[in-house]
Amino acid sequence: EIIEPALVVGDYVHEMAEFYGQGRLDESTIDDGSETGYDLRGYHKAIKKFYAERVKKVLLIEQMVCDPRNGYSGRLDICYIDTKNCVVVADWKTAKSVHPAWGLQTAAYANATLKCFSDLPPLFRGGILLRPDGQYDYHQHRGPSDLDIFLATLRVAQFKTQHKINT
Repeated sequence: EIIEPALVVGDYVHEMAEFYGQGRLDESTIDDGSETGYDLRGYHKAIKKFYAERVKKVLLIEQMVCDPRNGYSGRLDICYIDTKNCVVVADWKTAKSVHPAWGLQTAAYANATLKCFSDLPPLFRGGILLRPDGQYDYHQHRGPSDLDIFLATLRVAQFKTQHKINT
């Protein structure tokens, strides 16, 4: 099975990115594969590179955000001021390739973030694809209808739950 190990690595990398962003990552604890079977050193290098190249200041990290009117909440990975002084909401990813639904996810996070923190300016959105070779790819999400598609999908899911429809 590929899915289970990918989820485990994703969880480890998210936690490592969170601790690094908070300045409390003990780098001596990063597994070289001998403890868990997952060599995380490349991901750590990618996280450090991303922060060094793109992050001026972390505003929020692993923060619960919600949109009460639309009935959803989630845990935002990171909101930061980038080196161009733009405020960005982004999501850490460890997948092998970019998925189109990521734009919907960051649109939902950006919307909910603005509901919770109304003093923020309009937000840029992106996905940070961390790679085990120590590199990262940043993918800006610009879909103008991403939030509308997310909300339509949410409405269908809410309808199915309300009416106990399983398919």
